[in-house]
Amino acid sequence: MTLTTFTASAVDSGVRVPAPPGVDEVLGASLASEGEHLHLWFSAGTADGRWGIYHTVSADGAAWSPPAVVAGLTAAGGNDRVLLASVLRRGNEWWMWYAGHDRRGRGLHVARSVDGRAWQHGGMAVDRGEPGSADADGVDCPAVVEAADGTLVMAYGAADSRSIAAAVSRDGIVWRKLGPILHRRLDGPDSRRVWYPVWLSTGPGIADLFYAGQDDHSRWSILTAGRVDLTLLAALPTPLPMTSAVDAALTHIRTAVPADYLVEPDYHRPAPVYRSPDGRVEQLRPSTSPVFAVRDGHGRPAGVLKLGRNRASVERLGRHPWMSRRVRFEGARDPG
Repeated sequence: MTLTTFTASAVDSGVRVPAPPGVDEVLGASLASEGEHLHLWFSAGTADGRWGIYHTVSADGAAWSPPAVVAGLTAAGGNDRVLLASVLRRGNEWWMWYAGHDRRGRGLHVARSVDGRAWQHGGMAVDRGEPGSADADGVDCPAVVEAADGTLVMAYGAADSRSIAAAVSRDGIVWRKLGPILHRRLDGPDSRRVWYPVWLSTGPGIADLFYAGQDDHSRWSILTAGRVDLTLLAALPTPLPMTSAVDAALTHIRTAVPADYLVEPDYHRPAPVYRSPDGRVEQLRPSTSPVFAVRDGHGRPAGVLKLGRNRASVERLGRHPWMSRRVRFEGARDPG
């Protein structure tokens, strides 16, 4: 079943938070409360490509303290290019998961703090996947929420498939990957990228999943996949099983597509593009990691499959048992 997109009537312009001096770009806000105070962490980048995470506090949500850079965060090899924090209050401590960039790409790190200002790096939380997986080239933009039983559920960006994947953890340090849970569609406001997830808790074990979608014209929108049952999501096996229709399409591609369509193309000549005689499988990208669009027996889009060098990553379309619907908010700005 294809998820339905609804258009919202308006988006609140919000409150402007002061930016640090010399900052060229700001993104990735994480908001949390402690008593009567609101804490906000956000990413800020300078024109020369340096990124850091900043912290500011407010008593009323309107006036904010001057942002201060967060101390104690690092990436692999001591790299200080850190960004896109997700922060939770757990017991007497603050916990943060964030993206750290090194020469291999981005990995997700964990840190802990008593006051929310000075942090102790706790190591890598979620690393890149195996070659051919949906997140082999990098993991990005984490969003963490706590289920009713204390299980932590993380949504994050999977670089290879440009989708949102999930992982679960009991202690916040060791995570079990579930694989992609929200995929690009063949057309619409999120046909190019599904990225920047955000959880909004709406009750015990329930949260709404918001995200940014990019279309084929590089326009961004804020969307939501609707309400998510965190307990059901956390209990899913690893990896998520493929539907029978997608599994059949994958089997067909592996057995029926000639090898000439699966090799690195000669970029000086037009590359051969495979289309099945029944029109249900169409090659979108020729390469040694080709991408195929799959349609069901009625001609409707059923998903996108990417064959990696060692395994296949599959982007499925449809409603999952832990999700309800997608909602679009018009007029959203490019989140960077």
